[in-house]
Amino acid sequence: MTKIHTRILAAMLMLASTLATAAEPASLPEPEGYLALQRESSRLFLAKDHAGLDARMAHYTTQRTRSSSGRWASGIFAENVLHGLGTPMASHPESLAWWQRLERQVQGWIDSSPDSPLAHLTMAQVMMDHAWHIRGGGYASSVPASAWKPFREEMARARRHLLKHSKVASRYPEYYALLIQQETALGSERKAVDAIYDEATRRFPDYYPVYFAMATYLLPKWHGDIDAVEAFARDAVQRSRKTEGQGMYARIYWVVAQSQFRDALFEASSVHWAHMRSGFDDVIKRYPDQWNIQNYAHFACLARDHATFRKLSPRIRTAIPSGIWTSPNTLAACRTSAKAP
Repeated sequence: MTKIHTRILAAMLMLASTLATAAEPASLPEPEGYLALQRESSRLFLAKDHAGLDARMAHYTTQRTRSSSGRWASGIFAENVLHGLGTPMASHPESLAWWQRLERQVQGWIDSSPDSPLAHLTMAQVMMDHAWHIRGGGYASSVPASAWKPFREEMARARRHLLKHSKVASRYPEYYALLIQQETALGSERKAVDAIYDEATRRFPDYYPVYFAMATYLLPKWHGDIDAVEAFARDAVQRSRKTEGQGMYARIYWVVAQSQFRDALFEASSVHWAHMRSGFDDVIKRYPDQWNIQNYAHFACLARDHATFRKLSPRIRTAIPSGIWTSPNTLAACRTSAKAP
């Protein structure tokens, strides 16, 4: 056994002891579970506890841990390693030097643990975050002409890193989600992105972030249109039906709403509420978390499906203060329009 694997095994044994006396962050109700995983991941990175990061990620991956709402703990954990640093849009006094120091820290992790998929995924994320820092988060029309070339160069560098280390990094499904995000940013052709998506769903057919990354690529504001999103959502159901039933259709349009259409989902997209409702029924059957129930009720309100809203209303406890019930579609307003208690 190598020194690297011995160190990770020791960390995992310590982790198992800790878990015996502490609740899993993922077991908390949403959104607390997500936030707990976010804090755990960034805390370990800020402490430079790379062995702890690898052990925790291995635990979530091998156990196929899900949050109370069904989201993959490994995906939440991996995407939040850098959260405590405020990337990618944070302003730093010496920006380039700051990013270079961050890369050196992650490179030290890679040097000590070259077989760590999470270390390579994190390095790619650093480069992607740096690219977005250069570009800014606004619409393309607001990006200075001088920012496009360095943005694309940095994003392409992130892609090269992942592809160079694909044998290690692709052991975790997050690899494919990051690749699709990179191809989206670089404006790659649909055929190339489909190849990544097909491989990902063959290996990990129920891993949500891959589907969500592909849905983002197909949004009208990126490289697709509303009909492409609809065809994709229906196909995604077939790929994930064994474990998700119809649920992937609802989850994809849930993300589509958050990413572009917001409360205008039913007016601006090609979504079919009957399919989305069936999908949400499967979601809450498997994961009857308040987060899922309240989001289902919110979409029922937007779809003006008062009968479904009335069925869900008694199951709603205190409204989750997380942006679900935003004006004018507050919980009280939806209950009034549906004549629900």
